[in-house]
Amino acid sequence: MRVAYNEQMTELADMLGEMAGLAGAAMERATQSLLQADLSLAEQVISDHDQITELSVSCEERAFALLALQAPVAGDLRSVVSGIQIVADIDRMGALALHVAKIARRRHPNHVLPEEVNGYFAEMGRIAVALGAGAREVLETRDPERAAKLREEDDAMDDLH
Repeated sequence: MRVAYNEQMTELADMLGEMAGLAGAAMERATQSLLQADLSLAEQVISDHDQITELSVSCEERAFALLALQAPVAGDLRSVVSGIQIVADIDRMGALALHVAKIARRRHPNHVLPEEVNGYFAEMGRIAVALGAGAREVLETRDPERAAKLREEDDAMDDLH
């Protein structure tokens, strides 16, 4: 039973990593579409969003199946519940990228932002992309030190906000 659980958790972590990568790429494109009034990038984010949604549904189903079929306790239970929380966080990142892309599309060919705030939004986009890449790295390596650094990077985003 432990072997099956470990394999299923590895599959879930891999799917979450893929989802984080897609959300990070979407955020990068959405940021560029916002800053450059680039309609093609905005359209790409919008059309690619279904992949994130599909992975979100699959990850949640896998996590709930682990809860139902493996009956994890203690640390294993925390891992599965964390997986469910990660799905929600990455899904929100993808939804934010979608929202930004839709705003850029709606305002095209005009720019959405006043010139004086472009730097702030560029930095927020850079941090969001780094957070997505960092999350993917943590999910692949399961490095607790790298996970702790993500919290610091998230604090930088909060400061900008």
